[in-house]
Amino acid sequence: MEPDLRFPARIGLVKLYNGRISNLSAEEIEEWSNAKERLGGGFGEFIPVSSLIAESVYTAPQTPSRQSQARELMRKVRLASARQHLDVTLIYEVFSSSKQTKLATSVADWTIVGAYFVPSKSIETTGFANALLMDVRTGYPYGTASASLSADDLASTFDRRDKLRNLKDRNQIETALQLVPEVESMMRDLMKELADSETEARSLESVAVANP
Repeated sequence: MEPDLRFPARIGLVKLYNGRISNLSAEEIEEWSNAKERLGGGFGEFIPVSSLIAESVYTAPQTPSRQSQARELMRKVRLASARQHLDVTLIYEVFSSSKQTKLATSVADWTIVGAYFVPSKSIETTGFANALLMDVRTGYPYGTASASLSADDLASTFDRRDKLRNLKDRNQIETALQLVPEVESMMRDLMKELADSETEARSLESVAVANP
């Protein structure tokens, strides 16, 4: 299937979390807006895909299978993107893995006060973000991008769950922000590739007209 993308384009933004369309954070919206400005007037615009529109245009199969979940989610995204009259959609997913390591001070866990206040655990989380640029009409994949970011903190026995959850939440947003310049680079390469293809096509057409 041949690519059909032309710039400037209306590019949808879809963030997936736990298999669902999720709202973009204020920081993400600002960073995507900055990327649009850096890419220039010939690029087009980023438009968040509405989860409400996605739910209104999509009807789930009566007997969905685990194998079909990813396919159905992509169908939902394309239907919502089509309803918003978008040309392509950038779908990105952020997830993380975490680990905890005992410190030498973990002996403080044996005391009531120590368990509350003395840092006895090193907590670390690594965020991962993957992005796919997909044609709304045909499903053609134009490009991919990825990013990862690690963060760590110290925690006592009693606050480690809260600290780990906060660390994961913050790191996932930071990982999403880390993804933006990677997508920007992918977009620049794609714009150049398409422009070169159009120039080559016009050149061949001119040659064909001059030599019938």
